[in-house]
Order: sequence, then C-alpha cells, then structure tokens
Amino acid sequence: MTLCIAAACREKDTKEPRIVACTDARAETGTAGGDVALKFDWLVRPGWQALMSGQLSKAEEMVATFRTLLRSSDLNVDSIFDKLNEASNAHKTLLCDQTVNRRLGISFKRFLENGEHELTLEVRNRMLYELEEIDFGCTILTYGFLKEMHFPYIFTIDGSGEVTHRQNFAAIGSGGTVAESVLYQRHQDSILDVNTTLYHVYEASRVAYLSGAPGVGKINRFLVLEPTADRTNIRARAVKSEFVEQLELFFGQYGPKPLTRVPVLSEDFYWYLEDSAETKP
Repeated sequence: MTLCIAAACREKDTKEPRIVACTDARAETGTAGGDVALKFDWLVRPGWQALMSGQLSKAEEMVATFRTLLRSSDLNVDSIFDKLNEASNAHKTLLCDQTVNRRLGISFKRFLENGEHELTLEVRNRMLYELEEIDFGCTILTYGFLKEMHFPYIFTIDGSGEVTHRQNFAAIGSGGTVAESVLYQRHQDSILDVNTTLYHVYEASRVAYLSGAPGVGKINRFLVLEPTADRTNIRARAVKSEFVEQLELFFGQYGPKPLTRVPVLSEDFYWYLEDSAETKP
C-alpha cells in the first residue's frame, strides 16, 4: 500500500548522473489513515538509500538486516549482485529463525539438526510448509552509485527476497504498476535531463494517485540525488514547493485529460456480421 519511484537521469549541461526519487507518506490501518509515514531509509550506510512499501515495520526490519551486513566499500560492479543476494538470504534465514522460535520455542538451526528426532512428522511437515510460505511482507527499492560506473544503479527486492536490477527506473507499491506504465509511455531513459525526468516522475505519481490505487497518497516531495566526489555517498536536493506547483501546471497541460465529447460515428462505420458472407478481422 504505497508508491515509491526512482528514475535515473543526468544534469543537462554536465551530463553528470542523477536520480530523481519520491515516495508518498500514506499509512493506513483497518479503521483510519493519513499522510504521516516515513518511507525513506538507508539500506547501506553511507551511499545507498531505500524506499519502502508494504508493511513498514517489516520493511524497517529488512533494511536493518541489510545495513548490518553491507558496507558501501564492499560494493562494486562485480560484487553488488552477490552482496545484495547474500543479505536477502540472510534476512530470510532470520525470518525462518523467528518463525520456528515463535511456533516451537527452538532455534531454526536446532529444528534442522534435531527436528527429526525431537518432533513428530506432522509438526515437522506443518513447520516446513510454513517456512516455505514465508514472505518478507514488503518490497524495497534501493539506489546508489558505484565508483567505477558513470550511471546510477537501481534495484528492487520483493517479498520473496528476489533481487532485480532495474534499468532507467523502478516503481513499487500498490501504485507501482500504474506509475511504471506512465514512465514506459513517456520513454523515461537515464540519458534524459533532470527537469524532464522530474515531470515524468511527477506525472507517473499523479496518474497512480488519480487512478485510485489502494493506499496511494498524493506525492508533493521530490528529491534529486547525486554522488559525492568520491562516489561513496549521496547528496540530496529537495525540490521546492514552487517548482512542484509548476509541475502541477504542466500536468494540467500535458497529462491525461477527461473525455468531454466523443464524435458520433455514422452507420457507415459499421458492418453487420449476420449480413456478411465471410468473417472479417
């Protein structure tokens, strides 16, 4: 229940790599909701931010696991996939240990090593099924810069723990599918400039919000992220409210508009199947 977007782009004049990122602040329970949630965090400190969707408490726990295991100095073009997958697997192991301990009062390691002797077959099978169905309960969108590469890296980590590298952009949460369709339609690409990308991301967020995607709040805060000189950290520029107002005006001009009048088609535009000797496509 949320919407988080990150899109790679460049400064218009210098061609230096940048990332435009945003997330809503919507939080809901079964009886109430409001724009009060914080969905930014550090996945790897320093240098790699994370946007969180799904159950925030589970996302925060997952981010904490990654932050404990990863260091930005260990991440390079050859190691980053392995390191993220190792951290994802470690978090799944942690969830398995919590589940076994909560259900049986023993560790996951003890369950694997001694479960056959200490537990009945029915209990073991029920526990194994539950472990097989474990889900992180959240999705993470993370991004950062590598020293040896002149463009951003964007990854998503879904509820099953699968790590996916995303070129150009990614959107997660209940509004993610709608937002990504807009970004694809706009041909969002990492070679585009910051201002164009800001509008594309704004339009994607607004269409997702107006579509009524469950749990998606209106996004009014956008960040432009750039690497530090040594590419070990990220600096952020917040987009001023005056520019967000300009984006709203652009959306009114260029975004989808209500259909007010549909031209009437004459009977000459139709043909009737029952009167036709053959079927036409």
